Amino acid sequence: MPRPVLLTLSVAASLTTLLFIGVTHSGIAHASQEIHVSIQHDLADIDEIAEPKAIASIAVPARSNAAPARYTTLTIGGDLGFGGSRQPVSPTAGVRHGRRVAYADLTRNIRGLLIGSDLAFANLETVVTATNSLSAADKKFNFRMHPNGVAHLVKAGFNLLSTANNHSIDYGLPGMRHTIRHMKGLTSSGLLAAHGIAPSSEDLFEPARFSMKNNAFAFAAAGIGGARARRNSPGQVHFRRREDFERVTEALRDVKADYRMLSLHYGQELQVRPGRKNRKKLVDATAGQTGADLVIGHHAHTPAGVQRLGDKLIFYGLGNLLHLGMQDMGKHNVCRDFGVMAKLHLVSNAAHGGRLVAQAVELFALKDMHLVSKVRKGNDGRRRISVINYLSAELADDAKDRVQFTLRDNGSGLYCAPGAKGLEGPVGKLCRGWQPPSPLEAAAKRKLRHACRYMIKQSGPARVAKLRGTITPPKSKKSGYPAFARNAFNPSD
Repeated sequence: MPRPVLLTLSVAASLTTLLFIGVTHSGIAHASQEIHVSIQHDLADIDEIAEPKAIASIAVPARSNAAPARYTTLTIGGDLGFGGSRQPVSPTAGVRHGRRVAYADLTRNIRGLLIGSDLAFANLETVVTATNSLSAADKKFNFRMHPNGVAHLVKAGFNLLSTANNHSIDYGLPGMRHTIRHMKGLTSSGLLAAHGIAPSSEDLFEPARFSMKNNAFAFAAAGIGGARARRNSPGQVHFRRREDFERVTEALRDVKADYRMLSLHYGQELQVRPGRKNRKKLVDATAGQTGADLVIGHHAHTPAGVQRLGDKLIFYGLGNLLHLGMQDMGKHNVCRDFGVMAKLHLVSNAAHGGRLVAQAVELFALKDMHLVSKVRKGNDGRRRISVINYLSAELADDAKDRVQFTLRDNGSGLYCAPGAKGLEGPVGKLCRGWQPPSPLEAAAKRKLRHACRYMIKQSGPARVAKLRGTITPPKSKKSGYPAFARNAFNPSD
């Protein structure tokens, strides 16, 4: 697959400025409407963004004299499942509202992102069973999918799966046992690791371990919901249970590995910023040389920012990847209407003491994650990458610690760590000439501030919560949502 041309700093700056400026309001604010705000409405009068200019000349950085590096590519995505709520499982297709979609059709648009990946992660947010006879738990939504669907995902390249989430218990303890059995069976077909639920408490906290390209990897997962494991009863590592979280993170630290990964299903739905306590937990999990090198957050169905801590990364939220049981996120505004997949380029050499470090990250925005996910292209993708830049900039006071993605002509983003341009091999080539994007200008920030500032809680009475403090505005009589939250992207409507 040809790699897109990188934008220069001046072009990236002009793009980030144009993405959100010069906007006219499009009369979306009718009291009877749902939250259904898209950036297309707000950019109706913006001329087509010019093609990026060619790079005239590039200063080639000096090469490092360090020992030859080892490269591993890791692609990560969010919530994944091939079945709508209480839909029957099928050996050949996913099912949503009675509509069957063949497995190959479901993944046809995202398989290209897995090309060249040694590892690919997703959160498998479903029970895995070959039968339709299991009794559903007393829940509002119950997800299940056929093991053939998981086998298709493994064949496509997803070889690293988390099973710790609030839908692992959708069909009771029998459903958990089915999932555990089928995950174990897929290890002979290319599944390297599945972690998060286990047949008993004795097996629960030990991280999964495997080798790839002479590197040792360790992987663990925790999530909200699920059942508590007993001596003779299955359960999952619980994110909110202090004992569970401490045990799984300590177990990850104790494992000898070149790269440690921690998957966390946590937080509040539709929240684009982690709460203070949750953020502290994720940051603490990376502390020290043996802390997690990568923390992968999911559950909110919306993406969140990315933070760099030393040479470690936290993705606070990836949003939905591909799940037939989820709502169409396209009805929300530009801050919440997409998911992301990230491709991490890991490098190990003597400069890192033999450890793997993410030296470059490519970021891709998705749409239609509720049925057949598609990669957002051109300006459509760049706008969403700018949202991630906005949210990520809030996470670090020092500019050198900020993860900021340069906007590329195909709609994706690229981040290169300090020193990546001087590396030999594919990562140095990818990052050659890379420059971080210019900060968003004031008008663009105002737009995003209003698009991203509110979180609609779906449990209990409709509420709107700010990053700091909580307020309860009046409900709209027709929609059930606070009126100003429905039009948060157009504050003057």
